[in-house]
Amino acid sequence: MLAYNVPTGVIEDDRAITISLVTPTFNSERYLEQTIKSVVQQRYPKLQYIIIDGGSTDRTLEIIRDYEPYIDFWVSEADDGPQYATAKGLARTTGAIMGWINSDDILFPWTLHTIGHLFMRRPEIEWITGLASTIDQNGIYYQTKTQPAFRKESYILFDSGNIQQESTFWRRTLWEKAGNYHNVSYEYAYDLDLWCRFFFHSKLHTVPMPLGAWRRHDGARTLLDLKGRRMEEKAVRKHYRKLLTFEERSHSLLQHWRDRLINLVTPAASIQYDPKNSTY
Repeated sequence: MLAYNVPTGVIEDDRAITISLVTPTFNSERYLEQTIKSVVQQRYPKLQYIIIDGGSTDRTLEIIRDYEPYIDFWVSEADDGPQYATAKGLARTTGAIMGWINSDDILFPWTLHTIGHLFMRRPEIEWITGLASTIDQNGIYYQTKTQPAFRKESYILFDSGNIQQESTFWRRTLWEKAGNYHNVSYEYAYDLDLWCRFFFHSKLHTVPMPLGAWRRHDGARTLLDLKGRRMEEKAVRKHYRKLLTFEERSHSLLQHWRDRLINLVTPAASIQYDPKNSTY
């Protein structure tokens, strides 16, 4: 069983803002317990945790039952894929802050208290993301990448950087402004569709630290069908490009080439785990 220390400066119960997290899952016995532990062992005082299972036939339900005291709601029933499970879970949330984490990814031990503090102290911030981080199939930290600031126009027009889904959290008020729904018409790019909608209502703020980590493994859906995901991403961006004004397109073109020149001189930093030279 993994052991996490509660971060310093934790939020007391009477001051905490409620965070709602959803985990969609299906036959996820290999990694699900690590995902659940990374969430519940932070002991964030006002966490609403929801797990939506698609009718698993492996040990997934046994694992969920083991952690049932820490889960506010869970269900196991057939669905049409993780996009439907995620939509179902998000529709049940009631917290002021929202997010989801897939059943093979993790949060870092400091994440929930960090975003809780940020959203309480900075009411003008509507959504945040952390530095894109990766773990390997054994849960060993692998890599963290820094990225240029995300801008609506360059993100939609030029695919500028990856907004890591398990590191991204938003206010319910933004969710409602962006339509109060999760787009299930996409099998892979439903997160991209949500980010594009958010951008039309609010600036994305990047926290200069890792918040969540994507697990790189042979069974990762985004690696199994790269062509399918890229086709969907292209379709999403094509749709939202039509909504940009001429001024937004022109300004973004100039900003895009400026960023590229800056990155040629000072490329984005990357910290990578080296098992041959490590203190872990």
